[in-house]
Parts: sequence; structure tokens; C-alpha cells
Amino acid sequence: MTSKQLKGIRTVIMICGITAAFLIWLGLPAWVKNNALVHVGNGRFGAKAGCLLVLLLPLIALIPHRPDSEIHTAYERERAEMTEEREKRSAKLQIVWAILMSGVACLCLLLFELYGVF
Repeated sequence: MTSKQLKGIRTVIMICGITAAFLIWLGLPAWVKNNALVHVGNGRFGAKAGCLLVLLLPLIALIPHRPDSEIHTAYERERAEMTEEREKRSAKLQIVWAILMSGVACLCLLLFELYGVF
């Protein structure tokens, strides 16, 4: 697969993760009880809108993971191949991060729903 295809897969995974977390968020009651796990607003209860920040977790996968080393070669074709390999490795790692952060976002919202409400 090319790096462009891998980045497309990453984007689809991120969108699915954010959508799933948003659907879980819709199930939260309008007010959540503030405790050590969930604390939005002042007082004993806070609005569930503060929990929307969790939806941003899958966007961490957009951070590129590239080494700082330079490519030293006189051949443009070899440089292009090495750059493509770096992009593939970076995209594969970003896919892993997208899956992990989507799972974390969904799990956090499920925990908010189970333990942060009552």
C-alpha cells in the first residue's frame, strides 16, 4: 500500500472513532455529577458539554512520526523511495494511534456514563 492509502485508512478510523464517541456522548444525561473522574463546571453537577473534549483524542493520530535524520544520496529515485518508506512507517504508526485513541475516547465516555453520572 502507498502512504497516501494508509493515510486515508487513518482518516477513516479517526472519523469512525469520533462518530462512535459522539454517539456515546449523546447517551449521557444533560447533567453529570462531578467527582474525581468527571469534573465539568462548578458545584456538585456540571453540563455534559464539557465531556466533548474527549472527542478530540483521536486527532492525536494526525501528529507525524518522522525521524530527524537526513537523507544523503545523489539519486533522486533513491531519495523518493526512502522518503516513501518513511511516510509508510509514519502512516502505519498513525493508524495504530488512531485505533488506540478512538478506543480511549469511547472507553472514557462509557466510564463517564457508567460512573460519572450517579
